[in-house]
Amino acid sequence: MAQALSQMMDATAKIPPGMQRGARILYGFKQECDIINYKVPNRDREFTTAYSRAYLSASGPCKGLDDVAIGFDVCMPSSCTSKDLKTIVGIISELNATLAAITDSVCIFGTFAKTNVPMLLGSWIMVSFLSILGSLVILSGVTDYAILPSDSPLRKQFGFELFLAFSGYKNACEILSATKFKKGQIGPINCLRVMSMFWVIFGHVCLFSFNASDNILDFFPILDYFFAQIIENALFSVDTFFFIGGVLLAFMWFKGYEKDKRKLMSPMGWIMFYVHRIIRLSAPYWVALLTYTYLYGPLTQNMPLLLSPGPAPYDPCTKFLWKNMLYIFNFNISEICMGHAWYLATDMQMYVATPIILIPLALFPIAGWGIAIGLLILSTAANVITVYHYNFPPTGSLFGPDAISTDLNREQNYFKLIYYAPWIRCQIYIMGLLVGWVLQKYKDIRINKILNFFLWIIGASLMLTALFGLYHYNQGNPLSLFWRAAYSSLSRLAWGLGLTWLIVSCYYGYGGPINQFMSWNIWVPLGRLSYCAYLVHYYLINYVYGLEKNAIYYSSLWQIILNYFIPVTVLSFALAMILSVLVEVPAGKLETLLLRPRPREKHFKKDDYEPSWEITNSHTNIEEKNLKNGDIKF
Repeated sequence: MAQALSQMMDATAKIPPGMQRGARILYGFKQECDIINYKVPNRDREFTTAYSRAYLSASGPCKGLDDVAIGFDVCMPSSCTSKDLKTIVGIISELNATLAAITDSVCIFGTFAKTNVPMLLGSWIMVSFLSILGSLVILSGVTDYAILPSDSPLRKQFGFELFLAFSGYKNACEILSATKFKKGQIGPINCLRVMSMFWVIFGHVCLFSFNASDNILDFFPILDYFFAQIIENALFSVDTFFFIGGVLLAFMWFKGYEKDKRKLMSPMGWIMFYVHRIIRLSAPYWVALLTYTYLYGPLTQNMPLLLSPGPAPYDPCTKFLWKNMLYIFNFNISEICMGHAWYLATDMQMYVATPIILIPLALFPIAGWGIAIGLLILSTAANVITVYHYNFPPTGSLFGPDAISTDLNREQNYFKLIYYAPWIRCQIYIMGLLVGWVLQKYKDIRINKILNFFLWIIGASLMLTALFGLYHYNQGNPLSLFWRAAYSSLSRLAWGLGLTWLIVSCYYGYGGPINQFMSWNIWVPLGRLSYCAYLVHYYLINYVYGLEKNAIYYSSLWQIILNYFIPVTVLSFALAMILSVLVEVPAGKLETLLLRPRPREKHFKKDDYEPSWEITNSHTNIEEKNLKNGDIKF
């Protein structure tokens, strides 16, 4: 028994060196605590231990959970509940002098028994669903590749077409295919997608590292570097996604409009405008959402980094699942299930409102431009008024004199009224719609070389100003309310103007080596996977960090890149490949087969459908085939 007690004390946390560098959790040694097993003499039961965490007040005796400031890990008998542990903490202090000074500061004990999420009925349903779906994809792929001849008449039968829509072999080949871009195609789109996705992952990895490191003060010197603004302003990566979405939507919608105005503007055309969008984007999102809701908890059991004082009062994923599935959860922070999915809700809400601009642009272009510019001005004004009214910072950065992270209520208001708000984020989306209209309306534009050069300089200057303009502010130099409102309302416009010229110049053949690089066909498969990579990356980061059993210490940015960013990026795109093959591409094919019937005798071809990784924010001609030889394909 003495050996077991000795191991318990050894596995319990000690006050480490560097405590004043911002340690928030004093980790014990979970691996040792998990193996303690002592056979009690003359009794049938065994003495085992469990890893727990004492949450302490940093300002003397604890008066409530609001006082919790630090976690102290202990190894205690597994039969003890959190209440038992708090009761016997006075006895423990006699066994371990380390705890003697903190006995009165204990607010609550967190145990894995209390916080672990078990497999529930919904969990087993998801396991069954994914197993059946995976088996179907494998069986269909084997049938397609090895059993059914390519000229078999069975392939023309509707039932077999539905079955072969799940072919893992064909779907994977279609995702990985990379054709060269031709004139008339928006070459940089996929590169922008991939680079923005890398940027999103990098920003989130750094954020997790900041939150998980036990020497958080050593992280702050990185802010002294000018190029650290790339991390702090990674928020612009999302604006790039919004811009791309607007460009593709307008470009492809007006492409369909030129082919058949009557059908596209008919009631059925507008119904399919929304049905197409919901099916293509919702299929992988709903599977990711349900998988996270019912399987992520069981998969992250017994992770010290994720150990909390207790379960949340409610689970937004189950309580507000219907709101998350209907894309209406971004107006209340407490209703969000997957934190990063706010982008999907905001994007969907802006998509729903796009006919306000698309219809006037199609019928009366001058009026359409007037409406678009008017909405752009109203959005900018709303941004200015909101910043003034709530005294908000210029951006959602964690740093700076007015950082939102210093006040939880202020932070929630900022995200609800600025960051997640479609009436604010629509600025750059509207710009994308106008650019897509221009590209489709004017097939060729001649641009003077000197003018092109200066516009590239202006566009790059605007983007760099938006990206690095808050360097001194993030160094601790305050900004007046006027300049905070100016940056908040105009920075996205500046970013959008830079992206506008990048797209326009490259599309009309004036991008030079930049266009050659960004139109490289290697970006095509990765671009197709970017949507699913976005869906899975955030909680994959959380899972990877959660695998650490002991304290995490920040050493350098290279440590974050090599240990976390590169592995998470590779795993995100690998999981995206699986999600796309299982759900995204089959959903696109099924939509084509079920909602756009073809003559039965015609063989189903690759170009007869438009999977969501091809055009994630668009709608083409409804009744005709979407893509024909020579048509633009992203």
